[in-house]
Amino acid sequence: PAQDNPTLPAQDDPPPAQATPEISITVGGDLTEGGAATFTITANPAPSAPLTVSLTVSQTGDYAQAGATGVRTVTIPTGGAAQHAVATVNDQTDEPDGSITATLQSGAGYTISTTQGTATADIADDDDPPPPQPSAIEQEILAMIRRHRDVTGNEGALANWERALRTVRGETGGFTLAQLEERIAGLTGLPLERWQRVLEAAKAL
Repeated sequence: PAQDNPTLPAQDDPPPAQATPEISITVGGDLTEGGAATFTITANPAPSAPLTVSLTVSQTGDYAQAGATGVRTVTIPTGGAAQHAVATVNDQTDEPDGSITATLQSGAGYTISTTQGTATADIADDDDPPPPQPSAIEQEILAMIRRHRDVTGNEGALANWERALRTVRGETGGFTLAQLEERIAGLTGLPLERWQRVLEAAKAL
């Protein structure tokens, strides 16, 4: 008798291979010292399993907390994105503004975006600059003020020198140039020489 050929079970097609995720990085925005630069690392498409990505953190200036720069790793979950925060120090030193940059590094299981492989956050310093050092003429006037205060006790002369100092510094409450010239009129000897130096400094402003 004829024999029937056995029926073979149907074969399922193999699942398509997953595309290699492309990794990109962006930053949340600029900040003032003491804040944190927050970088977002995104995988497209999202990985089927957690994916470890390497990046390098660098800076201009001296803002990042100790140990926050150098090579770092971030694990991107299957959701497709992870964040990396770089804290900065809120010091009391006036300094130029700086920045923090995060740059993706090559690794297994991913490629790097050609347009978003690095991101930078600018950092603004929030400290006041130190007061300017007094000029030579200001130092001379300050010395005269101290002498009048500590030795003569002449409050009228003390007030005059203080107003002269404000004039040299360009501050309000000093003499006008015309008033300084009037003070000089009739003086002789060393007082005349000192008042003339004050007037020259004021005119040079």
